[in-house]
Amino acid sequence: CTLLLFGTAYGGTLLGGERCTWGPAYWCQGVDTAKECGTIDHCAQNVWSKQEVKNDAVCDTCQEVVGLARLALSLNATEEAIKKEMKKACDVLHEGLQDECKTLLETFFPEFIKLLKSDLEPKALCQALHLCKQGVALQNTKGLHH
Repeated sequence: CTLLLFGTAYGGTLLGGERCTWGPAYWCQGVDTAKECGTIDHCAQNVWSKQEVKNDAVCDTCQEVVGLARLALSLNATEEAIKKEMKKACDVLHEGLQDECKTLLETFFPEFIKLLKSDLEPKALCQALHLCKQGVALQNTKGLHH
């Protein structure tokens, strides 16, 4: 009862009630949660760069697009020109991914550019966008601590 009154007296939010207070396990689930919590740099440097990533066709395509976008940046292409070319890349994906690709591009383009300019490997960047799956070796660690 005292905890409830204390929480209510100080704005009604209990410790842990805000998801961004949950730490890196929450923040670094993907670019969406990292953007929400303002932790893009932390996740890129301390989490995503160290994760094992599995390859598949979507992951491979994402990595190619990241490579081309980095090349365009190195050749001083504008961010708008890069965005335009990336929209074209979304159009060549199979129908199920075209809309998701365009939504990702519209929602997270500033974060994508920031990550492109970082040292983050293409696989890790694509995993942060949920386009590559995290490797099993790092994904299932619960069973290790009985």
